[in-house]
Amino acid sequence: MAADIRANFVAGGQVVIVLVTDGSASQSRNAMCTNKGVCLTVPEFVIARNAEQFAAIQHLAPGAQIFYENYKDGTLTQAQATTVISKYVSLFPNGSYRTMSWLDEHPDHIALGQALRTMTNAGLVPNGASQFEQFRGYWDIMPINGVFVAPDATMAAAYDEYYYWNPPIGRYAIGSQSVPTFFDSARLDSRSKLHPTAP
Repeated sequence: MAADIRANFVAGGQVVIVLVTDGSASQSRNAMCTNKGVCLTVPEFVIARNAEQFAAIQHLAPGAQIFYENYKDGTLTQAQATTVISKYVSLFPNGSYRTMSWLDEHPDHIALGQALRTMTNAGLVPNGASQFEQFRGYWDIMPINGVFVAPDATMAAAYDEYYYWNPPIGRYAIGSQSVPTFFDSARLDSRSKLHPTAP
């Protein structure tokens, strides 16, 4: 979502980031232990994952508000997703709202997308201001009508945070180890792709 986050910041918007799940189920934790000999506990891994995401956001939207809901990765239900989204719609009633598309294979993404879509269609989102990010892995295999958000020069520095390896200060390049193909692709083409409730 980097390009979209940046575009909203540059436009003068108040940027609010919500990490709904904790990333604890990522296979990169075990892979890092096996391949690099760095074996983190689950809590240590979650802290490190959040640290690199926080660092990336400082390039895109300095001063953005960041919230952590800490639902367990891979187990999010649509009911839980609805609870989370409702909370932030209540806290920021004049906002526009983004989450991952329900046209996805990750169960947490599906739950969040379905929750926001259902709320929007029921008139529970102010001004119907919802959009859905299509994960770049589906751009070619699942073409849908959408709008691309152009990147700017800050994208490279933001993505670099996911490649930064410095264990003494708690940085483990988790993103680039978790889904390296997608991070490599995003460095080359840093657009975001958004679609409405009916792509």
